[in-house]
Amino acid sequence: MPPKTKFCDQDIIGAAFSILRKSGWKTVSARTIASELNSSTTPIYTYLTSMKNLEEIMLEKTMNLIEQYTKRKITANPLINIGTGIILFARQERELYRFINSENHMAFRFDSGILVPKSELDTVMAYPLFKNLSARQIRQFLFTSWIFIHGLADLINKSFDVYVKKLTNETEIADYLAQAFNSLWNGMKFIKPNEEFSALPEAIKMGKSLK
Repeated sequence: MPPKTKFCDQDIIGAAFSILRKSGWKTVSARTIASELNSSTTPIYTYLTSMKNLEEIMLEKTMNLIEQYTKRKITANPLINIGTGIILFARQERELYRFINSENHMAFRFDSGILVPKSELDTVMAYPLFKNLSARQIRQFLFTSWIFIHGLADLINKSFDVYVKKLTNETEIADYLAQAFNSLWNGMKFIKPNEEFSALPEAIKMGKSLK
């Protein structure tokens, strides 16, 4: 079959995203996109103005997919739903999880809501659990939860199944997070309202998603 010579932007983007999901960002290039589309590289270069622009599009597409996971109504607690979604995403989309959480993409992660996805922030803040807490206490609870969620997601993403092999579906993950958050919540009762993480950089303490 002769190589195809005409493509639209969405063909290029779709092929690049497919490669990213299968084998990571380092394997995305004009050559691999051309191979995915059964094309020569010449028409790919016509549409591919810069790899940086393509990378930004891949980040947006990855974030949109993450939000499909975090918006699932698994429990009545939106923070558990978000955490469960992130952990499932780390298990089922290993390369995308590594891509969006790489050191090079931390600025994007802050802008999109490092503690809570911006699209979910109002839902989380309206949860009765936070009704009588100060803004500082909420930030502390969310930041500690974020550390736990992403630590567990990293373990699962890297297949450390000797530790987390039982967490194979959303119900098991949600139950595990509920136990962890309950312990964290009980521990917060012993923290004075004016205490904070003095060792944390201000940008982390505040969290762009809470501004």
